[in-house]
Amino acid sequence: AGIAAAAALGGYALTMLSRSTVFSLGLLFGVSVAGGLLLATIGPRDPGPVDPTINAQAVIADGTTYYVEPPDKCYRDNSLFDTDPDCSAQGARSLGEGLAHYGVLLGVVGVASVGSFRRRDVP
Repeated sequence: AGIAAAAALGGYALTMLSRSTVFSLGLLFGVSVAGGLLLATIGPRDPGPVDPTINAQAVIADGTTYYVEPPDKCYRDNSLFDTDPDCSAQGARSLGEGLAHYGVLLGVVGVASVGSFRRRDVP
């Protein structure tokens, strides 16, 4: 229920910032499609800190694990998979990290929205 309330608050803040429901829906759709494509093609080796789906899963499930592409050095020497922590194919994201990701995002949109609203509507 908390993540749904935060999503509703974020949607309201985004709509108040742009003053257009259609723009807000288009922006969210565009970010979901383009963001996924960008993360898949040119994203970091460990997408956990920037991937919204991984962070949402961490918040909903009280932490999560996800696939991380091991570096090339691990494939040249297969024994590194057992000894080198960089060669692990799993990343972990905690509840706190997921909450921090969405809290910062919600805070930035909220502050921008309130600042924009006060500037436009108060004489």
